[in-house]
This record gives sequence, C-alpha cells and structure tokens, in this order.
Amino acid sequence: ILRTLPFANYIVALSVPGPILAQALSAGQALKGNGMYLAYVGLETPDAGQTWLVDGVDITKSGLEYRVATNDFFQNN
Repeated sequence: ILRTLPFANYIVALSVPGPILAQALSAGQALKGNGMYLAYVGLETPDAGQTWLVDGVDITKSGLEYRVATNDFFQNN
C-alpha cells in the first residue's frame, strides 16, 4: 500500500482488544459485497463471521490485543 486514496492519509498500526476486533470484522463480513470490505490475514471464521479464530482460538475469549493496520483518520476520529 503506497497511499490511502482519495485522501492524504497514512497507514498506522493499532492495538485492538479481541472483542472489539471481532465486532468490526463481523460488521465488515455482513456488508461484504455492498461496498465495504475489511481485508484480513491470519484469521479464520468457520461460521460466516460469527466467530473469529487465530490459531484455533476465539479472539473474543483470548484476552489479547491484536495489531491492525488502518489509516490515520480512523486512529484520530
């Protein structure tokens, strides 16, 4: 990713608690095909976005925070 169009944003890394990340991923999965798509790597969803797993562990129950990349607009707003 060289830049984030159409705005002059930068890519940033954030730490997000598992339950919040799962909520965002589920919302993105529900909107897939309607103009929104959240790209993800290293996650599995065996049930179309209801449960999100990393190495077979449900991220809502892991007690961990996960690093995600986004643009600085989302970081600041």
